[in-house]
Amino acid sequence: MRLEVLGQHVHTADRFHMLVGVAHHKPYDFTSAVEALQIASDMRLTLLGDHLDTAESYYWFGLANSGMENLNLALESFKVSLQLMKKLSVGDHCKIAVVINQIRTVYLEMGDYNSAREQFQNAVDLYEKVLEKHESTATSFHNLAIACLALGSYPEALECFRRASTTRLEVLSQHVLTANSFHMLGVVHHKINDFTSAVEAFQTALEMRSTLLGDHLDTAESFYWLGLAKCEVGDLKCALASLQKALQLMKELSTGDNASITNIINKLGTVYYKMGDYLAAREQFQNAVDLYEKLFDKHESTATGYHNLAATYLAIGSYPEALECSKQASTMRLEVLGQHIHTADSCHMLGVLHHKIHDFTSAVDAFQTASDIRSALLGYHQDTGESYHWLGLAQSGMEDHKGALESLQKALQLRRELSTGDHPDIADIANDTALVYFKM
Repeated sequence: MRLEVLGQHVHTADRFHMLVGVAHHKPYDFTSAVEALQIASDMRLTLLGDHLDTAESYYWFGLANSGMENLNLALESFKVSLQLMKKLSVGDHCKIAVVINQIRTVYLEMGDYNSAREQFQNAVDLYEKVLEKHESTATSFHNLAIACLALGSYPEALECFRRASTTRLEVLSQHVLTANSFHMLGVVHHKINDFTSAVEAFQTALEMRSTLLGDHLDTAESFYWLGLAKCEVGDLKCALASLQKALQLMKELSTGDNASITNIINKLGTVYYKMGDYLAAREQFQNAVDLYEKLFDKHESTATGYHNLAATYLAIGSYPEALECSKQASTMRLEVLGQHIHTADSCHMLGVLHHKIHDFTSAVDAFQTASDIRSALLGYHQDTGESYHWLGLAQSGMEDHKGALESLQKALQLRRELSTGDHPDIADIANDTALVYFKM
């Protein structure tokens, strides 16, 4: 009606902005919102020029395009809004920080983590000037931490998640957003192997999510990560209980099998393995492999399942089954990952199994592959030395004494350079070297 009666008019623009554009955006009808907000922003730009209402329309137009995953248009709209906000606002303004936050969100979705981090930092600086301790400041710290985490900048991510969780706990207290920040704080602690701190953060997140959300996928996620951290600190009983609870919730709340359920089953196998309950571990690893094959076919997760299953069969002395699983793991990892540490691990285990059944020729091939990969990727490292040691043993089994001596000498040199003082491995390698000299 206003468009027909008034034509290009400020009130018409207001109508399209609020009652059509924003109204459609709220129930996530982004297509209708984009159309209405495009009209509003064009009209306001024509009638008002550089004005805060024009900036507002461009901001909402950016939100709607972001909802439709039109990221380039969203970024362009947010930048116009930001330019107008900076020009028309006196001093630092919360609205400027809000727009900057949206720009960083788009950069994050585009995978441009460096630009996202820069925008997040700008937003944090503005919020701290204007609001100090506020939910918006905490949100900016949380988002900045996510960008730093994506870039692998763990110290910066850790500090930002600390700020976010502390501020949210003070401002929001027991809140889902507070739980989210504590959960991510735990993830970063876990990544840098500070498992004790990870347990504390995951426990806090879990208590909040259990209280506020009850049986929910986020609660299951917290149980899962708490189980991982508990496993790393050696609290296997609690790890088992947490992972079992995570699995129960995931099965209740998910439809059909999925990667999350399979990952939990695989981790349950790891806990049982560490507890020495190899039969239970074998059952969980086999279930995980079966599910991974249904979900992914040839995939790193499937290969990991086979590798874990091989280790379990090896522990109970079932060499034929262990050998078959190890072949599957090494072949799949070589195909999917190529020259990778995990590929080397599977090839090394394959070599160990061939050696145990006295197939020294196959053992040499496997250990040679493992040592080549480890030498290229790790250089001077104890795992490289381990592969050289086993390669020497297999070559000795083939009566290739010259090759065995060369491999064992490399292993001995690496172990001596990497060890401080005497080490049992040095004595083992020296003894094996002496045996080769004796056979010569």
